[in-house]
Amino acid sequence: MDQTRTLRIGSTRGTLQTLGLMTAFCLMAIVLTGGRIVDGAILGGGLFLIYRIGVVRMILCRHHRDGVGRSRDGDFPGALEAFRRSEADWQTRGWLDQRRGWLLGSASRWPFHALALYNQGFCLARMGQPAQAAAVLDDALHRYPDMRLARQLREAMRDAPALQPGGWDDLLSGEPG
Repeated sequence: MDQTRTLRIGSTRGTLQTLGLMTAFCLMAIVLTGGRIVDGAILGGGLFLIYRIGVVRMILCRHHRDGVGRSRDGDFPGALEAFRRSEADWQTRGWLDQRRGWLLGSASRWPFHALALYNQGFCLARMGQPAQAAAVLDDALHRYPDMRLARQLREAMRDAPALQPGGWDDLLSGEPG
């Protein structure tokens, strides 16, 4: 079985969309610099990085990033709350989430809403709350039936329902990603 962990997975399509957005930034900058290709490419690449880091990562994905960091530190209750805030944010921005590759430069295979659901299930499992984790994962699998890691975590929980709160470490030994 693959290691089950906090979910952050990219896709080829998302990567190409991200490169397309970066190319658009560079082309606009080339036009703004009067056709100077090297200067425009450097300016466009810099503006793209500022947009990706400043707007997308630091503002739009702040709760997801907070949850991943807390999960890495073993603060699963804090991570759970951050992933719940992330889910609430992305429910209100569904149109943006569906166009995340072209508009946000995100190579993620899954919508941010799906990542928030899976990561909540992961945190609940790590906190020794398998019934609540199963409910969240079932919801994620109902909405996103091809989410392989959610299915693997759900199956691992089904195969070992008697584990105590500290006993999930062997099943969920992957470092959160």
